[in-house]
Amino acid sequence: LGSGAHGVVRLARHRHTNEIVAVKVMPVSQMAPVATELAAYGLTRHPNIIELRSTSVDLDRKRVYMVMELARGGELFDRIAECGHLDEPTARRYLYEMADALAYCHTRNIYHRDLKPENVLLTNDDKVKLCDFGLAAMWARVHDNATYLSHTKCGSLMYAAPEVITSSADVWSLGVIFYAMLTGALPFQVANEGKCRRYAAAKQNGFRATCEANGFSEEAVSLLCAMLQPDPALRCSIQSVLDSDFLQPHRAAAAE
Repeated sequence: LGSGAHGVVRLARHRHTNEIVAVKVMPVSQMAPVATELAAYGLTRHPNIIELRSTSVDLDRKRVYMVMELARGGELFDRIAECGHLDEPTARRYLYEMADALAYCHTRNIYHRDLKPENVLLTNDDKVKLCDFGLAAMWARVHDNATYLSHTKCGSLMYAAPEVITSSADVWSLGVIFYAMLTGALPFQVANEGKCRRYAAAKQNGFRATCEANGFSEEAVSLLCAMLQPDPALRCSIQSVLDSDFLQPHRAAAAE
């Protein structure tokens, strides 16, 4: 089904129930991300987060097997690539489901730190499922001191925030995904002034002009500017994303 930095994901069928599942296979040499991912999944139960069904270790083959629910709709990355870009109502629904799952994680002091369309899966009924918590950070691991998070290299550079730290970095990455959904392209190659002119210009002049040039609604522009704020102290929170005017139509429809 796919492969990443820490292992491969294969399709499997349960011999007795015939249930089709996804099995993530990782070498025991990758125990650090394995332990992190298992801990994160163990603390989460949310409709928009992939469910971990079971885990086993083969000491002879030196492999760890994580049996997980299968999201048959594939990756959000492929959906964007197939369509070129998504309309605002579709992007609104996906964004709400991603933000809701992240808000749930953040209340449990779990920070994904590797958000990108490849780590957002879709079900048969077109619901979002976050996956791959191998680079996640959990507050309890740092004994009330998150200093190490600011200099730990993780995630994909194109989606990484200028800083790599807890909840605000997840909001930045979600903003990049939001922009990618609406345009089929990335706002910046990397959030570094010396390496990306577009980022340098946005940091100096703001991101509004770029968004308005793409014809986004005012609600989408305002939210993107708040999410893609280079200063983490000024960037909006994940709860502010959920409460934004852009997501209000979906919240209202879901409440009915």
